[in-house]
Amino acid sequence: MKMQLPYLYFTFILCTISFKAPVMRCQNVTCNSTDLRALINFSSCIESGIDGWDISSSGCCSWNGVTCDNSTTSSKRVVKLELARKGLGGSICKSFEGLDELRILNLSANFLTGYLNPYHFSLQKLEVIDMSNNDFYGQLLHGDDLPSLWYVDLSMNRFSGSIDATYCSMSPLIEVLNLANNYLIGEVSESFVKCSSLQHLFLNGNQISGTFPKSLLQLRDLRTLKLQENLFTGSLNDGIGNLSKLVKLDLSFNRFNGFLPDVFDQLETLEHFSARSNKFSGQLPKSLVLDLSQNHLGGSIPYWIGTFKYLLYLNLSSNSLTGEIPEGLTELPSLIDMNISLERFATKIWSSIPSLDLSYNMLTGHIPPSTGKLRKLHILNLKYNSLSGPIPGSLSRMTSLETLDLSHNKLSGEIPDTLRELSCLSTFNVSYNQLHGEVPETGQLATFLCTSFIGNPGLTCGWDAYSPPAQTPPPPTPVVFPSDKMTIMGWPFVFGVPTGFVITVGFCFVTGWIFPKPEKRKVRVIRIGR
Repeated sequence: MKMQLPYLYFTFILCTISFKAPVMRCQNVTCNSTDLRALINFSSCIESGIDGWDISSSGCCSWNGVTCDNSTTSSKRVVKLELARKGLGGSICKSFEGLDELRILNLSANFLTGYLNPYHFSLQKLEVIDMSNNDFYGQLLHGDDLPSLWYVDLSMNRFSGSIDATYCSMSPLIEVLNLANNYLIGEVSESFVKCSSLQHLFLNGNQISGTFPKSLLQLRDLRTLKLQENLFTGSLNDGIGNLSKLVKLDLSFNRFNGFLPDVFDQLETLEHFSARSNKFSGQLPKSLVLDLSQNHLGGSIPYWIGTFKYLLYLNLSSNSLTGEIPEGLTELPSLIDMNISLERFATKIWSSIPSLDLSYNMLTGHIPPSTGKLRKLHILNLKYNSLSGPIPGSLSRMTSLETLDLSHNKLSGEIPDTLRELSCLSTFNVSYNQLHGEVPETGQLATFLCTSFIGNPGLTCGWDAYSPPAQTPPPPTPVVFPSDKMTIMGWPFVFGVPTGFVITVGFCFVTGWIFPKPEKRKVRVIRIGR
């Protein structure tokens, strides 16, 4: 799947180029003879031809995917060649030479293969090239005759070899460089310091090694830096604080270690930082989305994390955190009042559900009653800790909550009757605790199977139909999702009766969040026996 940011940028680029160069797509308009010859040469390399191309005609401006300029001359010049997702097979066996006015070349998401000869791409005015999601191989495309290029996407191919900043040498205007999901190896070249205009760099999903590239620390206009799913090692350089325009930083699924530098307060525009599955230690940075799961973080959760004004997603699962859940964690402004975040990010499209995941740690003490103030939280996962004491009735104030997992702790007392008021709740699990009393037989809690309450010898769930063992099973190995997108660990989803579904959808739609739910299953009422 293509990454969202390059896709959005490409859409923006199409609009921009349209304003910069008036275009024409008219029936039977004659195109320039050199353009026509270049297009015919290109089509000769494509298996089964190209739908909508009549190579016996000189009117190539009307061909599928071809756009010409709006000049007043008798023969128009080709400025765009856009054949993405056309099912094209074959290779690029001949040069594009002759397309002197070409601005956009998009052949993405086809079945093209072979080696990309740099001499086939000597196009002085080319601004955008997208060859992503094909089967090209060999060394990365490079050349010296692309001075206008500022968008390059070669992701999701089979390019191999080392990575350098060839593109920045041939075009100082490069702003977007996407080389993700290939077979690139070695270290990032120091020549990247030449990429002074670079704003979005995607190197994820390769086999790049070495320490954090110092050359990237000189790119002061960098907004997006994606290095996840590589073989990087060593610590994170303090110089990352110089990237003051950084919005998204993803270092997950590498081998980084050491302390996180105390410079994140300098990254005022940072919205998303992910370092999942590394070996970092130290304090936590500020960001809109913070995923430090599956590291070796130890000690207690700092109270001041509650001052992170724009934090919507916090995942500290599968670490070695100890101590109590700090009261400060329940003071996150954006989870108490979503409007605080929307003031700053009103035009964003959320890709992460407001979540707090502290599962698979060694936390002790009580669940703070003030947790109920997090009215905008959708997912609360505290499973596999050593939390004790009662379940706070104040959790009923978390009106947006859809998932609540408190299983495999040492919680005691009765299940608060007020929790049945959580009308958005679609996943609930308090199994393997020390709870007693009866499960509420009305409201949302009555829609869940009794397996959500198993392992509590003193807890009664409906009539006596089944007596499962109270023995606590060993904790499962946390699931790892090596994906480009943010992923929440998979919890078992058990949904309620259709009536509860209607209420949930109606209410959650008002709050601005709605998620598809599978068909409901019938409730089997049982007793959680001694």
